[in-house]
Amino acid sequence: MADRAFTDLELERSLAGDLDLDLERRATAADRARLDQLRTQHAAFLDGVDLDAEVTAIRRRAAQQVPARRRLGWPRWLVSGGALAIAAAAVIVLVGRTWSPDDDLRTKGDVSLIVHLARGSGTTRVTSGDVVAAGDRLRFEIAAPGPGYVAIVGIDGAGTTSVYYPPGADRPAAIDPRVEPLLPGAIELDATPGDETFYALFAVQPFAVSAELAAIRVGAALSDGVKRAEIVLHKR
Repeated sequence: MADRAFTDLELERSLAGDLDLDLERRATAADRARLDQLRTQHAAFLDGVDLDAEVTAIRRRAAQQVPARRRLGWPRWLVSGGALAIAAAAVIVLVGRTWSPDDDLRTKGDVSLIVHLARGSGTTRVTSGDVVAAGDRLRFEIAAPGPGYVAIVGIDGAGTTSVYYPPGADRPAAIDPRVEPLLPGAIELDATPGDETFYALFAVQPFAVSAELAAIRVGAALSDGVKRAEIVLHKR
């Protein structure tokens, strides 16, 4: 991310109106290009979500899961209004749980990436913007509405690409996330500093991992039928 002034998380928050980044003065050309990509992704996501149903589902879950005496408000960037905020809330509902036929989230074949961090004897889930360190171990989990094929790839702070699952392969692995969402094996982070972005690529038919990774690197569209989810982690 040498030519970027802002992380993906900061740009996402800027799009949601939660963070003033002074883009006119500080954003680089790479930041502006990435911002355009994020706008396109948000528009595609909104096209696949029943927003009215999402608002109803989010409010119902919030009421059911938070005790009345300790009810917490949504972050300001979720409740400030607008389609982008609703879409972001929809993502939060999806990430961190596996799909079932009873899900209120009505999407067109979306996939979610859940990352588990093992450090010492403890394990926790991490999300975009969290800080990790060399030597941390990560394990990946997938949420998708049915069986298909999955690959996990990454681009580190030096721009190096990796295929983490299946390790080093150019063909994705068959998976049914409804039966076994947790992928086998784990990776250990190296000492390369800077943000690393992890992508889950999913489709109902096999695809060439290298071709999709090349498209990601240049900001091009993925092949028809290939969905992606991503998480950006800050490496110390």
